[in-house]
Amino acid sequence: MAEPLRSTVGQFSSAGGRWQPRGQNMRAVEPAPDHPRAERGSLYILIEVTGAGGGHAALYRQLLTAAQVAFYEVGDTVEVALRQAVREVQAVLRRANEALPEAAWRAGLSMVVRYGPHLVIGQAGPSLVLVSHPKTVDVFPARLGDSGPALGGPDRPEVVIYDATVEAGSMVLMAQSDWAEQAKLEALAVAAASPSVSQATQYLGQLAGSADLSALLISFDYDIPSVKDAGAGVRPLEGGATGITGEAESPAAESARPQGKGLFGGLFGRGRTPERVEPEEVEAAPLDLEPEPELPEEPEVVAPIVTKPAPWPPSHGVRSESEPAPSLAEQRAAAEAENRQRAAWEQRIAAEAEAGVATEEIALEPEPFEPSAPPRRSAWPLVLALIFIPLLILAVVVGMLLTRTRAADAQFTEVLAGANNVITQAEQSTDDAAAAQRLAGAKEFLDQAKALRPNDEQLGEMLNRYENLVMRVEKVTPLYGIVPLWPFQGDTGHQLERVMATGESVFVLDKATNQVNRFTRSALGDSVEPVGDKPAVQKGDPVGDHTVGDLIDMVWIEAATANQRSLLHVFDAAGELVAFDEVYGQKRLIVDRAKWVTPQLIAGYNGNLYVADPGADQIWRYAPTANGYEGEPTPWFQEDKKPDMAGMVALAIDGHIWLLHSDGRLLKFLSGEQRAFAWDGLPSPFSSPSALALSQEGDRLYVADPGNSRIVEATKDGKFLRQFKAREGTLLSGIRHLFLDESKGIFYIVTADQLYKASIPQAAPAQ
Repeated sequence: MAEPLRSTVGQFSSAGGRWQPRGQNMRAVEPAPDHPRAERGSLYILIEVTGAGGGHAALYRQLLTAAQVAFYEVGDTVEVALRQAVREVQAVLRRANEALPEAAWRAGLSMVVRYGPHLVIGQAGPSLVLVSHPKTVDVFPARLGDSGPALGGPDRPEVVIYDATVEAGSMVLMAQSDWAEQAKLEALAVAAASPSVSQATQYLGQLAGSADLSALLISFDYDIPSVKDAGAGVRPLEGGATGITGEAESPAAESARPQGKGLFGGLFGRGRTPERVEPEEVEAAPLDLEPEPELPEEPEVVAPIVTKPAPWPPSHGVRSESEPAPSLAEQRAAAEAENRQRAAWEQRIAAEAEAGVATEEIALEPEPFEPSAPPRRSAWPLVLALIFIPLLILAVVVGMLLTRTRAADAQFTEVLAGANNVITQAEQSTDDAAAAQRLAGAKEFLDQAKALRPNDEQLGEMLNRYENLVMRVEKVTPLYGIVPLWPFQGDTGHQLERVMATGESVFVLDKATNQVNRFTRSALGDSVEPVGDKPAVQKGDPVGDHTVGDLIDMVWIEAATANQRSLLHVFDAAGELVAFDEVYGQKRLIVDRAKWVTPQLIAGYNGNLYVADPGADQIWRYAPTANGYEGEPTPWFQEDKKPDMAGMVALAIDGHIWLLHSDGRLLKFLSGEQRAFAWDGLPSPFSSPSALALSQEGDRLYVADPGNSRIVEATKDGKFLRQFKAREGTLLSGIRHLFLDESKGIFYIVTADQLYKASIPQAAPAQ
């Protein structure tokens, strides 16, 4: 029969490089053996929440309680209980986000259930759990991100369940997923393999540095009962281990584990089982009882003689019972008179002491005690005290609140006046750059005002002035009426990456389902309908002697000659090119791939096919042939003039070749030579741009910038013209691709799972 295991629970939590006494995002629940739910096991929870604003502490309490209650209330298997706990956490987060949309709270959840040596691990969203064994450390999940999307969003929560075991010397490390960015998994494995919780937390502190990180640790050892005092014949072992679950480890418990050597000693040097130590029995020595020595008689104690001042208070006459109780005013007058008498008495005593005047000598002998009837006292002082003291306290509290309110009012008025002054200066400025600097100062004032009085009417008016001025200075043009055309739904998830429109057809590439979906536009262009029962192209389609693989990119290439047809070209992971003809269907195209390294994007111009190959830092140009593009490609760049194509996210051609990078760089080339291009007047840098669209008939280019929830319009010389933002909401923060339909004056936009259309406001004149 296996020895029972005891657990030792510890935590690590740091903020700004300082250790915190208690982590807000973790909880350990270890029911007593006689608890009705003890058979469900012990539950350990760690939650990591991201989101704007404060309120995390209160939210953590709600989430932890929801998970705990759901787990122990579900009368089913542990796996079912864990899944219910995840659903409850998701529900709490969704409600919190509905109440405060701007917070955009997301969470990752790790739960570990332990009963005996068995563990059940449940994870959803970003999470990380390590379980150490004598010579190995298991990591859950094996790859970060395998536990599905973060909780709190629109996606259905995914719960991943694992089974594991522990033994004496094992440790469970439940950590935020951010630890993986702070330290290597090998270093975290060393922490999990530490001989004790205390050593593990010390090591985690070194790894955390100044980062805000937390972790929950549970170590396991044999449950050695504590030794009871059995009399003189038994000597308890010093520092013996106790059997108290959840208490700090004793020195003996730590020393019983083998200590690792070097950095990885704890990982590979913990194969021994701790030895059990029994109490040592010793022979009781006979006691030599000698008689106690007789004590001498106590000497007579003589009371010392001390000097004693005249007693206080002076004797007062006792009021007879027939006399009426004095009034409150009389009591106050009597108290004041008594205080004056006492002060005079103290002054006299001090003067006599300075002059050396002898006072009466009295022996400290007990005087006979004769009880006398206590004087009758009035109850009015007590009654008055019970009435007036609470009133006094209330008055003080009210006064403090009024003082604070007046101070807050004065501060709010001052801050709002400062904001008004700066906004007025910005409104009167004719220099947009200078106005933008003043607006930055105005935002600081407004943030302070919102913290003091978020719902103030004057503040609301000031915010409207500020937002209107920002729109003017930063040349923001609202996009009204962004029309949802088609929601992509289903349990498999979606990852829309490309959208193309030609004639009456709209094509959308979904990399999650590996499909190109075809839609037809209505006459007004305000709605679309799927064409046919199957996608235009999808993974697994047999095309000639090729089976279509994972889809990479697509482009519509207009025919440049009479012998060429306008076709949709779809590029798959095998480097094959499949054409889709709206009349004749699918066709495999021959492409010479001999020189490719890692092709990533395709584009078309003047009937030619262009393949962007970041692995070779090259763009391959193909001329059309009868069977596709079977001729040898022409390298666009000379060998000594190749650009760095790492981080490229978009390829566009209008006679020039344009390469957009994820850091916001836009490179412009003509005939293989780089041309000068620089952004001019951009209000703020790009943040993770995702798409580039070019006007084929004019001097405009458009960059989708989801990091700033905008679409930027500029000239092809780089001069900033304006930026489009959604009038309501943050829809453009999820933009994955952008297609410009110049003939109809509209944008087609795809997010991860939605197709939209937006009318382009009248173009701004170039300056």
